[in-house]
Amino acid sequence: MKKPIYGFMPALGLSFWFFLVFPFADHKESYLHVLSIRESGLLNYAIHGLDGVPQYRPLAFACEWITYNIGHSIIGPQIFNYLMAAASWLVLFLALKEKRTLSLLALIAGAAFFPGYIFLFHISGVGYGPMLLFIALAVMFYQRGWKGGKFFLFAIIGLTAALFHPFGSVVYLAFMVGLFFEDKSVFNIRRIVLSVLVVILAGGSAYFLNHGSIQTHLHNNIAAMIASYKTTEINSILSLVSLALAIIAVLSLDSSPRSRMILMGVVVLASALLKAAGIPIIIIWIVICIIKIILMRKYALAALIVATFVLPFIGNTGTPTHAIYVILASTAATAIGCSVLESKLGWMNNRLAWAAAICMAVIVVPLRIGMNVPIASKLVRPIMAEREKTFQIQNIINWLLRSEYKDSYITFKEAADNPRENIESAINREKRAPTTEGYLNLYLDWLRGTKGAGDRRLLVTFGDETIISGHELFSVYGKYAGRATVYFTSN
Repeated sequence: MKKPIYGFMPALGLSFWFFLVFPFADHKESYLHVLSIRESGLLNYAIHGLDGVPQYRPLAFACEWITYNIGHSIIGPQIFNYLMAAASWLVLFLALKEKRTLSLLALIAGAAFFPGYIFLFHISGVGYGPMLLFIALAVMFYQRGWKGGKFFLFAIIGLTAALFHPFGSVVYLAFMVGLFFEDKSVFNIRRIVLSVLVVILAGGSAYFLNHGSIQTHLHNNIAAMIASYKTTEINSILSLVSLALAIIAVLSLDSSPRSRMILMGVVVLASALLKAAGIPIIIIWIVICIIKIILMRKYALAALIVATFVLPFIGNTGTPTHAIYVILASTAATAIGCSVLESKLGWMNNRLAWAAAICMAVIVVPLRIGMNVPIASKLVRPIMAEREKTFQIQNIINWLLRSEYKDSYITFKEAADNPRENIESAINREKRAPTTEGYLNLYLDWLRGTKGAGDRRLLVTFGDETIISGHELFSVYGKYAGRATVYFTSN
């Protein structure tokens, strides 16, 4: 297998969606980040970050500031986020010997479970990409051993990841504990002290990650965890993809054919029961991966998967972005030891890789210029609509500041609540705003240089929604998103 150019295939799935909709305009909490960046210097923003946000992420804030100020737009952060995500899949490709299997599985996982990669278009997503890369590097270091200064280098990487996002400390701690139980010979006194020191330093940032929510709102965290996986597996097609990945993981187990067949039947039955109960099947795939890696006595990797699996519980918002880490780790786990599939994928070569890339371009380019592509146009409609809404908001802001209503605040007919609080709205986003009223109105105050009139509010709807009792002031048409309309109402 010389010069495997198809090493870019693992990132091809997410690349399809990224190049289809890049760039987004400001949305979600980007408004809050942008005004903070414009009001702060690099050092001040890196240290203090956002007012009222209890997360300490100095390296993420520093990268936000730098990448934003390169072009004074959120395009810089979006490119950074994509490069980090793509690099993560490339590192996994380099780490595993089952390269063809990993390429195929990653292509499927990246294309199917793209909802979590919406962070690529958030300025705050600058903290998520390095976390993905850290998890991929953990697999690479594990596969290649800990000779020389690798242990020390990985400790530095772990601390760096934690300063990008507090999740890093959780993952590093879990991985080190698993490694200790797997192979105590890796550790000596100096390495134990180093690991403890990294956990202590990194844990200082982890403390700020929604502290108190786990202790006082356990039911919210459970709901958030389920919501993260529901908003990742958003339809029945993706449920079938999850089931297929779970079956592949079962087939990769080092057990007798009879045992694998029995377990496959259990997986199918359990999937049907979970689907009927409204619980995403992707959880079964993750659990099978954990069982597989434990049976292989790779406890460090098992701990890595478990830690990433519970990150949505810790994150406590229900965003699908919190599920992307375990998808990356589970894809690696499914490929590891999958020698049967690897041997059957001998037809996968560089020509196929180029053909896949060309096919992607043949679909993306016509869609980008507004042409209708059979089947594809319907499939991409939700993400294209989400992108359009960010530009509709931008047009509404420009109109508002030039109008007689420039001192007014904005209210949304359907707010962008956390998925934990409104899963259906997060999945069916047709009429859902691309940001929150709080973020947008703070941004409007900053643009105006003064606070608006609190008693004057304009109502904004999306997805062709109309307000019969309202007076229409302004509207913006979208090919995929429909009309976004500004109304003045007496109520």
